[in-house]
Amino acid sequence: MIAGGANNQLETPADADALRGRGIAYAPDFVINAGGVLHGGGLEEQHWTHEVLESKLAGIGDVIFEIFQRAEREGISTDAAARRIALARMGKATPVSMP
Repeated sequence: MIAGGANNQLETPADADALRGRGIAYAPDFVINAGGVLHGGGLEEQHWTHEVLESKLAGIGDVIFEIFQRAEREGISTDAAARRIALARMGKATPVSMP
């Protein structure tokens, strides 16, 4: 298992394919690192309670599970699955206007 705890664990998307081919599980760094964004953006900018933050952080595990399921189902790397999920979510996002 490779769990990307820092940015850019893999040099290229082909590296994710190679890991998959060798049976090595890879949890993409940009998913795992979401905790820092949730903490800073949630507590400091959105003024979430610690309970709200904890529930959002728990959701990271659910997303990792979703990524692994999709990768298996579609026969793609977990990196590709994570990117597809991210793009789909971004497509559904509502733009925020800044003051």
